[in-house]
Amino acid sequence: MARSRGREQKRENPWERIQRSPMAGAYLAELFWLARDAVESCERIFDAAQPPPDATASYIKVDHRLQADIYHVLNSAARIRALIKDRPRRQQSAAQYAIQASRTGWLGKALQGLTLTEVLHARVRNTLEHFDEYLDKVALRFSTAYPGGTVLLPLDMTLGREGTLDQFTRGGSVYPLRIYLAEERLFVNCGERIDLGKIADECRAILDRLTTLAPHLAAEEGATAQERGSSMIVLTEQSFDQGAG
Repeated sequence: MARSRGREQKRENPWERIQRSPMAGAYLAELFWLARDAVESCERIFDAAQPPPDATASYIKVDHRLQADIYHVLNSAARIRALIKDRPRRQQSAAQYAIQASRTGWLGKALQGLTLTEVLHARVRNTLEHFDEYLDKVALRFSTAYPGGTVLLPLDMTLGREGTLDQFTRGGSVYPLRIYLAEERLFVNCGERIDLGKIADECRAILDRLTTLAPHLAAEEGATAQERGSSMIVLTEQSFDQGAG
């Protein structure tokens, strides 16, 4: 009997066994709380950097807590992308890569129909991890072909809107190294633009879908991502059997 059961398990796709076990809930919970964390961080950013009151006004602000929240959003978005979007095989066994492909397909199907263009864009991860390379590129550009005039390169600033610094260039130009534009809700990193407003909307859509598919995830509705509880996954020999979970 045990040998027959073992042969059936070998023939079966390992992901099918994982999907019906308590382990499946860990993937859904991870996706839920990453999306929740991104939304909460975006809301803090939007509250801390309000749009200018009218079309003629703007401001310049230094707020490193706000910058840290931006990095937090980008980190969460990159981790969401890793959960739901397949990527080429790296230092993985064939079995591990097969699980990755099945898992991303499963989660992708769960979110089917949602518009996730900004969360899934590779530049979200790239701008977070490779700022040194972006900076090298900009430094090389200006050192070899200076455009003339005064060039301003703001770093870690929040501006009320785009064009705020144009008045200080005296005919030159502005090249943002790393700024946040409050009116547009854009993070600009060495020419790459990331729409935090879209990330927030897309993550809210993920939350809505997951709470429909797995209502227990909304049980801690009043808790923030930092206040949420923890869980213990308990496995037995029967956890991966047909009808388990």
